[in-house]
Amino acid sequence: MRTRNFRKVEVILPKASTFKGRLCVLYSVYNPRTDRMERYRIVRGFKACADRQEETKLAAKIIKEYTLKLRAGWRPWADDAVIYSDETEYQAIAGMFGTQRRDGSHIRRHVSKFIEEKRLSVSKKSMESYVSKLRIFVLWLEKNDLIDRRVYEIDDAVINRFITYLIQERQLDRLSIEKYQQNLNQFFKYCLSRKLIDRLPTTTIPKPPKRQDMAARPIADCDMQKLLALVAKEDPQFFVACMFEFFLCCRPGNELRLLKVEDINLFTQTVHIRAANGKTGARNITMPEALIELCRKHRITDYPASHYVFGNDGEPGPIPWGKNYFNRRFREFRERLHLPSGYKFYSLKHTAAGKLLESGASIVEVRNHLGHRDFESTIHYIRRHFGERSEKVANFRPDFLKGL
Repeated sequence: MRTRNFRKVEVILPKASTFKGRLCVLYSVYNPRTDRMERYRIVRGFKACADRQEETKLAAKIIKEYTLKLRAGWRPWADDAVIYSDETEYQAIAGMFGTQRRDGSHIRRHVSKFIEEKRLSVSKKSMESYVSKLRIFVLWLEKNDLIDRRVYEIDDAVINRFITYLIQERQLDRLSIEKYQQNLNQFFKYCLSRKLIDRLPTTTIPKPPKRQDMAARPIADCDMQKLLALVAKEDPQFFVACMFEFFLCCRPGNELRLLKVEDINLFTQTVHIRAANGKTGARNITMPEALIELCRKHRITDYPASHYVFGNDGEPGPIPWGKNYFNRRFREFRERLHLPSGYKFYSLKHTAAGKLLESGASIVEVRNHLGHRDFESTIHYIRRHFGERSEKVANFRPDFLKGL
């Protein structure tokens, strides 16, 4: 026996009707709070009409207005209030603009719905990016008296004004602007899929010049020796973290910080990165012999399997360090030694990648160890941090330089 699927009608668009001998406008909307279709009758203004012709014109105007509102997501019972999960963060950002929060905002409501839906499908770090950047956008709309516009009224000119503000007043770098573009583009694609708009307003975003390269630099051998000597003497746990980052070339955010004792297998000589923590999914990283010896020396695998390797009590424990701990701790040691600011905790990974290349490792081996999805990423990585690797260029020394 075949079954039929019935879709619940959400809206019956406005149409002209009569009420007590005069024209009016009727429309119906499904209310999820009552699980019923609710009818609404608009009679306001019709009594003032001199004749049926004026009533017909007024009805046509009301039908057009409410049809656009309903198709854009407006509902008559909604108070349009948006609840943010982190009001403290909102207040901190609002301070940059000196604005007051306004709840009766159409675009704010849809941004909130988009964030709710996105939260189910992206990582926590990506979610933080969406929330912070879209909040900046909404606050900018408020500051410029654009917040009361409907989503379909946010056109290319508005988006370009916002990006120009980020470039000229906030002086953001190209990579940051591109991230704003990506997040805004995803939001408007969400609106397009729900027929709130008929085109994307994010296709002609201006690109700023590259201001400065903030990427972590590989660490010179002499600086590495000084750094590791001081860390090993004063903070054994952080020294182990530095060695894990160097030998595993993993990402410090979640891959290293959320590593558990049970993820270390000294028998297979591998470290397992869980799918929930890895940027490219689950993978197993080969442990160099030097790292295996370090694990045995510090008896890491003697701790309970469920403990985080880098617990916040200075040893493996049930609570890991916060997400910024490694970077902050590295910066403290770097500043004490007066090392270049381009050295960062992530520099340990770049330094190890360079050493692998110098040892003769193939592009395939480097790609796999770095956890890249494709060769293009690895080649770009090598060019960015180490330039074009050429033995002929490295050994270039003309005969006329002898004795000079």
